Amino acid sequence: MKRLWLDWGGSLIPTCVAWLIDQHTVAGRCDLRQVRCVLPGARAGRLLLRELVARCSARKIRLVPPRTLTPGTMVDVLAPPTRETASRLECSLAWMHVLRDADRTLVAPLFPRPPDRADWPAWHEFATKIVDVAEELAGELLGFGDVARCAEQLDMDREAARWRVLEHLHPRYHQRLADCGREDPHARRRKALDDLEPEPGDALVLIGVVELNRVQRKAVAAFGDQTTILVHAPESEALGFDPFGCVVPEYWRAREIDVPDEQILFADRPSDQAQAVVECLAGLGGAYRPEQIAIGLGDDTLAPALGRAGDWASLVIHDPRGRPVVQSRPYRLLAAGIDWLRDPRIASFATLVRHPDVERWIDGRAHPRGPDGEDLLERPPVDDPAPARLSRQDLGDSSPSRSAAASEDRLPRTVATPTPRERPPLRPVTPFDDLDDGLDCLALGGEPTAPSSGRARLRLVEPLAEASGAAPAAAVDASAPQDAAHEPGDRARPGPADGADLDFARAGAPVDLDELCGAPIEREPD
Repeated sequence: MKRLWLDWGGSLIPTCVAWLIDQHTVAGRCDLRQVRCVLPGARAGRLLLRELVARCSARKIRLVPPRTLTPGTMVDVLAPPTRETASRLECSLAWMHVLRDADRTLVAPLFPRPPDRADWPAWHEFATKIVDVAEELAGELLGFGDVARCAEQLDMDREAARWRVLEHLHPRYHQRLADCGREDPHARRRKALDDLEPEPGDALVLIGVVELNRVQRKAVAAFGDQTTILVHAPESEALGFDPFGCVVPEYWRAREIDVPDEQILFADRPSDQAQAVVECLAGLGGAYRPEQIAIGLGDDTLAPALGRAGDWASLVIHDPRGRPVVQSRPYRLLAAGIDWLRDPRIASFATLVRHPDVERWIDGRAHPRGPDGEDLLERPPVDDPAPARLSRQDLGDSSPSRSAAASEDRLPRTVATPTPRERPPLRPVTPFDDLDDGLDCLALGGEPTAPSSGRARLRLVEPLAEASGAAPAAAVDASAPQDAAHEPGDRARPGPADGADLDFARAGAPVDLDELCGAPIEREPD
């Protein structure tokens, strides 16, 4: 392995691109097909490819791009998994069965109060945490027993007992995978790295990578002299980097950074700190490109507040860690729907309808738009054509002494007698019908059907009916005839003696679900 030092006075990506082109260009062709570039993140890899294309196009060079990797994906690319390699989900399921089937006295140090055997989600949550811990330890070529021995050396008996339980259950986990024809990915990875031999002509280039675990270092070391490490620092700081180009914390911990006082801003709450960052970015005046700006966070919990401040200022702030699936809008929509089906209360239903996608969908159903974006329900009716102005001869003398009948006699000679404007047909809009169908389909399975909306609607009506003193939703008879005193579609209103403040049916009377949850939206013409 050889290290090359790139002065940190300039940008890293353009300097690395210039080096790659100079090293691999022959006869107007830059062939990088056997080069694997490892960068700290996926976005850095995209910036590298974009700069390569721009530079080669400017110099009229034909480009065969390299393959860009991250430290996390490097090992699996260099040592690809086999068909028998277990996925992360399969590993968590194997651990779930091992924990659930283990003797209660054995796992007592690990689970003082274990979940019920039928509580599968709780067991799977524990299993997922163990998979995360096992993955972190495997990255450093460690196991549960190594942690247990370390805890014993520190006289942490209770911690040591917990890790000994995991060490005892680990062989059962491997056996569970083997029974299903699967292999632990970490064990497979260690075996593959032991036999890794790069092809002649392959090259591995590490660009600005400052942190590698032991498994990743083992993969880099397998390339030997075919590895080039580009360090974004002057050679005078060589003592601050190890042979793999990673930082040496002890060297930099003692360094003092001279920051002028005028560049230090004080902010209290996380929202204030995020707003200060936005103001600093605005003060740059667009002098730098986004890839030339880096925001360092001393506490990763500030990332959500910074993202919200960026959205408010119409700035896209990229998080190199990626976005968790649980924060995505589809996940939040499904979670809100499931929460409402499990706990049909007003709070859970409010969370569901406040989801941006649901709110936009309901608004689209309640306010259909035309091709030009005009609200079709708000469109005024077209009046009958009439002359722009009526003359005095047409209307007769405007003196009060003249009767109105005389004026009316003259009016039909000019224009036809206006007829009352016809009332446009009311368009019933019940957007919650389809929403209920979709949620019932999600909860019960199968295709949405017409009666299914009633089941989900009952869940909403129950708390509303109880609050108003109406009949229980379970006693609703959808086929019961309506009161003869009301026309179809009219709402039964409680009288003064009913003592009901809300607009619901009398106690003991059938509850009209369409009126409560799917009332048509009627818009009077202007």
